Amino acid sequence: TYKLSNGIELFFFPQKNNKKISFNTFFNVGVRDEEKKHSGISHFLEHMMFRGSKNYPDFKRLATAFEKYAGDWNASTGYETTDYSFSGLYTKNSHNIVDLFYDFLFYPQFEGIEKERQIVLREIEDDLNHLGHLIDADHQALKLLWPSSTLSRPITGTKDSIESLSFDDLAFYYKSFYVSSNMLLTLSGPDEAKDWIPKIDEKFSLLEEMKTITRKKEILPNFVGPKVSLIEHPDNQYQVHMIFPCQNEWDQDYPVYSILDSLLSDGYMSRLSYRIREEKGLVYDIDSSVCSYNDSGTFSIYSSTETSMFHLFLPELLKILSNLSKNKITDEELERAKVRSLMRLSTLTYDKESYMHYVARSYFIKKDPKLDLLCDKIKNMTKNQIMSCAERLFVKRNCGLVMIGPKDKGARGYALNMIEKYL
Repeated sequence: TYKLSNGIELFFFPQKNNKKISFNTFFNVGVRDEEKKHSGISHFLEHMMFRGSKNYPDFKRLATAFEKYAGDWNASTGYETTDYSFSGLYTKNSHNIVDLFYDFLFYPQFEGIEKERQIVLREIEDDLNHLGHLIDADHQALKLLWPSSTLSRPITGTKDSIESLSFDDLAFYYKSFYVSSNMLLTLSGPDEAKDWIPKIDEKFSLLEEMKTITRKKEILPNFVGPKVSLIEHPDNQYQVHMIFPCQNEWDQDYPVYSILDSLLSDGYMSRLSYRIREEKGLVYDIDSSVCSYNDSGTFSIYSSTETSMFHLFLPELLKILSNLSKNKITDEELERAKVRSLMRLSTLTYDKESYMHYVARSYFIKKDPKLDLLCDKIKNMTKNQIMSCAERLFVKRNCGLVMIGPKDKGARGYALNMIEKYL
């Protein structure tokens, strides 16, 4: 870890025998910092950053300058962070990208706002069906859990909010959050990439040292289920997203979630995959995942099934979840889940892009990224710990279900009855 003269921190991740270099700038800002009337401004601002800089005053010249380095120049907006990145091959002159990256980030021109507004509106339309319904299952699941929270809003915003955003709105938001006290730099590459660090210090130390930003703390309401949402979408299948609120990745229960994830859907012999896909043939694929936010988390299960099979699919899914706290986990099953969970974590240390995002999330909420400790907890996990966690997690009062598919007056009621019966 390096600290620049103005307080900005830089994390360097050396990678031996790897000529790829990645440089990321993370800003601690996202959808959860937006006012409702400005929904989508974080994402719109991210788009506008690419419209030109001081030395490259339009998109074409800026893109040409980046692409001559033959790398990938990109950005992403999330609920809590925004990331700008460049990745490519390390060469003796590649450190010159730092000057370009600094110009890109801190001298945006915000030209072509109306053109970019139309591009964002097209992106929003991609997630709408012909009825005007948003068919992003992840968004609909968060909206079901916390309907009045910032997590219930689409990252892209809405048509109305994007159309109302002005140049002044974007400029004010940029000046409020794109400051030295609200950012983190990460660099990964071969050992020789250390020669980037003096250049980074020279450029990024030019930023004025700013006081810490004061934010309004959002308190997520307690979810009380079961709740089922049916989003009408003409199809012969139901897209299913079952979601359970849980703790985030810095909580003591998080290692147990990783094991549960492996037990349920990691590999063909996992409980969901084997029973619902291999034995019953009810789905082509079924998966689970754990997602973490600063103050909460979610455990989700995703699949799609034909409407004619839904009445068979849902009870099977619910019985498997309910039985996790009752049916004994075999030694072989537990060992397999541990091995696969540890493999995923080990992969994270080699996948520097993902690892840098993990480090940034930890840094912004002042937590130490301790993968070694997490691995130790997984290695020492007991069956009783897993069954106890499943008993608390997979219960009807903690269950939300989103169905995206054809309108059926009885489908939602059937789903509620099945959740009540089995969880």
